[in-house]
Amino acid sequence: NAGGIVQYQMGTQGGSNISLPGGAKVMYGNAEGNNTGLIPSHPILAGTSNPIVGSNANHCYLTNLPGNASTIIRTSSSAVPTLVEYEYGSGLVLATGMVVEHGYLNYPGNAGKVLPNMTAYSTN
Repeated sequence: NAGGIVQYQMGTQGGSNISLPGGAKVMYGNAEGNNTGLIPSHPILAGTSNPIVGSNANHCYLTNLPGNASTIIRTSSSAVPTLVEYEYGSGLVLATGMVVEHGYLNYPGNAGKVLPNMTAYSTN
């Protein structure tokens, strides 16, 4: 609330839904094989291409987003948000239901770019 960036990586395999600051919710389920980047110029999408591939590329999706939220990545078929950012107080929240570590290890030329890009964006 007082500034800074919080990065939530919520690609869980459990059945729990999680509440985030500002009322956003991470909902377990809707595991699709591909995601779509929506803001090609966003630093988190640098080096990726559509579709952002993966075996169950996400385990969760985001809902109840604040009005100032930007959806950076969504599922390709059902079009629900899987990576978003929004302001909270003087800070920024980044949240994803993607299994970014799986993409990093198994799809280095595409989905694998999301994890290091997201971390660099959060720490700069």
